[in-house]
Amino acid sequence: MAQINREHVEQLVKRPSESLVVEIKTWISPAEAAGQAKIIRAAIALRNRGGGYLVVGFDDKRLTPR
Repeated sequence: MAQINREHVEQLVKRPSESLVVEIKTWISPAEAAGQAKIIRAAIALRNRGGGYLVVGFDDKRLTPR
């Protein structure tokens, strides 16, 4: 398993920005089928790019905390 770089994660939260390896989502409800589908799609997309981050809790249009 890859080592998580705390400094990198802090930068993702301070200045969120979507890219090929960063997915930003406002909210995901894992108890609902739609939420599960979002998680699966994001995980597969990130895996196809060799890994990345799924950041939840930010408006994916304005990139501000929700």
